[in-house]
Amino acid sequence: MIDPWELILHHSYSGTPGVAFDHAPGRASHGRGIDLDTSDFVLDGQTAGSGAVRTRRRGRISVTPTALWGQLSALSVELVFRRENANGSGHLISTTGSFFVGLFSDGELDLGVHTNWHTPGSHLGLLRHSVALSDFGIDQMSWVKAGFVYDGVASVQLYLNGELAKTWNDRPLQPIRPVTTLTIGNDHSGALPFDGLIDDVKIWRPNPNRITHDFLVRILDGGVSDCWLQWGKKFRAGLTALDAADVECAGSLFLLMNQVQAAIASSVTHSAATRQAWEHAVAEYQRLWAQGEVAAIGSVLARLLETLRAEGVPLDQVDAVRELLESRCFRELVDRVPPLDCDPQFLQMLSGEGI
Repeated sequence: MIDPWELILHHSYSGTPGVAFDHAPGRASHGRGIDLDTSDFVLDGQTAGSGAVRTRRRGRISVTPTALWGQLSALSVELVFRRENANGSGHLISTTGSFFVGLFSDGELDLGVHTNWHTPGSHLGLLRHSVALSDFGIDQMSWVKAGFVYDGVASVQLYLNGELAKTWNDRPLQPIRPVTTLTIGNDHSGALPFDGLIDDVKIWRPNPNRITHDFLVRILDGGVSDCWLQWGKKFRAGLTALDAADVECAGSLFLLMNQVQAAIASSVTHSAATRQAWEHAVAEYQRLWAQGEVAAIGSVLARLLETLRAEGVPLDQVDAVRELLESRCFRELVDRVPPLDCDPQFLQMLSGEGI
C-alpha cells in the first residue's frame, strides 16, 4: 500500500540547541530562529529528551518553503504544544495567506485555510473553524497534540491527542493558496507570538505517487500500453498547437476546470447520502482500475450519478460542466486530439456501455 500522504516538514527541536532541523525525508525545510537564543531550546518537551522551543514576544522559527509547497490541493498538520501562561495566545503555525493554526486567550483553537477562490460561506476564500479545548476535557496548561486534515474535497477533520474530535463538511473545499512563508510559534512579522512551548511540528501534502498509483496504474498488455504512450504524446502536441493558435485558451480551460471542480466538490458536500456515495465510488474505482476491470467502472459511475440526481444534484445539468463542454476552447482541443480507440475497456467505461 502507498501512503496517501507525503511528509514535507518535521521539526522536533531535540537536537543541538538553536538548530531547527527538518527530519522529513526530503530534509528540505530547515528552520531559522529569529529573536531566539539557545536558552529558548529546551531538552525536555512532551516527553523526556523530546526537545521543544519556547516562543514569546517576537521569537519565532522561520522556514523557507520549497517547490513542494507551491500547489497544495490538500493538507495535514500536526502540532504538539503547551501554554506557559494561562492566557497565552498567538499563532502556533502561520503562513502568509495560505493556512494557520492559532490559540485564543480563552483556550479556543483556531484553524484557517485560504483557498484560491471565493466559496459559499467564506470571506475572500478564507475557511475558518474554531473549537474550545475545554469542550474536550483538555487541561489548558497541559501538553496538547492537535492535528487537522483538510482533504481539499469534502471535509476538515480536527484531532486532539490522537482522537478525532470534530469533522466539518458543510461547504465545498478548494486548493490552498501557494505557501510563500512559513512561521512557527508566531506570525511572519513577529506580532502574534504563542506564549509557550512547541515540541513537534509535522506537515504532509497528498502523496503524488499515491494519486498516480490509484488513478493511472492498471494492468495493461503491451499493445494498449504503447497506445496510451502515443496518445499522450499527441495530446500534448494538441495542447501546444492550441496554445499557439490562441494563447487565451489555456487560461480559459484552466478556469473552467476549476469551476467544474468546485461544482463536483459542492455535490459531494450536498448531503450525507452524496458523501457516502462519492466515497464508495472512489473506493470501487480504485479497486476495479488496479485490477484491470476498467469496463466495470461504468456502472459504478452510473450509480453515483443516479444518487446525485436523486439528491437534487444532476452533474450533467450543472452550469459549470455544461459551460466547459460547450466552450469553444474545449471543442477545439477535442478536435486536435485523436480518439483513443485502442483501449476498448476504457471507452466502455466512459460510455457506460452494458449498464
